[in-house]
Amino acid sequence: MSISTASISSACSCSGSSEVHSTKAAAAENWRAEISGRCHWFPGQFDEFLDDLLPSSVPYQPMNDITDAFSSFQPVKGKEVLSYDGLIAGLNHVVSDFGDKKLHFYNTHGTLMNFPFDEFRKPNSWTYPDICVSFPGSPISSSDMKTSPWQHIAMIIEGKPTRGEDPYPRAGGVNADTAVQSARNARNLLLAHGFLSAFVIGVYGDIVRVIKYDHTSAIVSPAFPIHEKAEYIQRFLWHFTHPCSPG
Repeated sequence: MSISTASISSACSCSGSSEVHSTKAAAAENWRAEISGRCHWFPGQFDEFLDDLLPSSVPYQPMNDITDAFSSFQPVKGKEVLSYDGLIAGLNHVVSDFGDKKLHFYNTHGTLMNFPFDEFRKPNSWTYPDICVSFPGSPISSSDMKTSPWQHIAMIIEGKPTRGEDPYPRAGGVNADTAVQSARNARNLLLAHGFLSAFVIGVYGDIVRVIKYDHTSAIVSPAFPIHEKAEYIQRFLWHFTHPCSPG
């Protein structure tokens, strides 16, 4: 969340030694400590979360029929990676009428992405984002995805196969290991772009949460079912691509 500890922590460079693993474990523990007490649950409904935390400059109106947009997304424990294409197909359907604001989605679960600044790049600073989202109307080339991905990524989507892996099951309770994965990706977005805040979409089985991160904390949206409430995803992405101007 901040860059004070785990985000730029050093690591032993001795290959093959147990010190590498112990250092990585220490870094993970630093992250767990760093997010402790910094995740807050939004008290209202999802539409209120959007209107309060991501107001839109252009009022949202339902567009194309997206009732069955995510029908091919059926995550299975142990085979969740196979479901990402179905998730991306649904997302593409949801934004198909966004015109020049259309977002592009990329399956990057197997793509190692280093910390966005070389001088702080350490063995424990990489992440493997499940799905990366472009800036509006700006598809990411394969070369950019390989050489400087964070400079072209606007948002991350993290997927887990079951509801039980929702890291925010109730106010005051956090599954730290899963939450750390999202927090590390949000940190990279905040630092790579100088953002004041960044969003991560968490898909946990058939439910979705949106998490808004800033440099000190995170605000977690209410969960909603992806198959019954595809409109919520469309509305969020509409707000994301049509933000209100500062001031």
